[in-house]
Amino acid sequence: MRARRSVLALCLFAAACSDAEPVGIHLKLAADGTGLLTCRSLQLVSTTGPMEGGSQGVVWNERAQLFASRGAVAKVGELRLQDMAVESPSKTSLRLSFPRGAEAKWHTLLAPPAEGRAAAATALDPARPAAAIGETIRIEIETPGEVTAVGHAPTARMVKSDKDGKRALLWIPVATARSAGETIVFDITWR
Repeated sequence: MRARRSVLALCLFAAACSDAEPVGIHLKLAADGTGLLTCRSLQLVSTTGPMEGGSQGVVWNERAQLFASRGAVAKVGELRLQDMAVESPSKTSLRLSFPRGAEAKWHTLLAPPAEGRAAAATALDPARPAAAIGETIRIEIETPGEVTAVGHAPTARMVKSDKDGKRALLWIPVATARSAGETIVFDITWR
């Protein structure tokens, strides 16, 4: 029993120290233009959790849920996620467009407003209640070949893009996505 607790604590510590964002979009592309899409969102919920029913001696007052959805993409060039658009100008390139501002839907469905993220942080990690959970949306595109170039425009506060082998990465802070501004365009090329 003690060994199990130690392993669980080690796993939680490792997850807390990783650079993985719990909120985001992951698209794994195949050479034929199909793919697998995973979307992870942070939601505040009011429904009771599995451990709440039948519990005694506790008053539950904060609830948060990480929700993941996965699906098959038949043709990447026809993919739309709410108001986020994907274009495939060639067999080895992709362009993703992320509208900004209060009217944009994609970011509001992935992460709650700042107050909600603070409540979720407390519910999900009581040891570090001030931790920033869901502050940044991570977009990861896994391509069939090595990524040769990535870039985003326009330059926006704290938005960052990078590449690593067959992965193209874009990080958009929720505050930046919610602020008024030009659509963020993320271009990827691979060989």
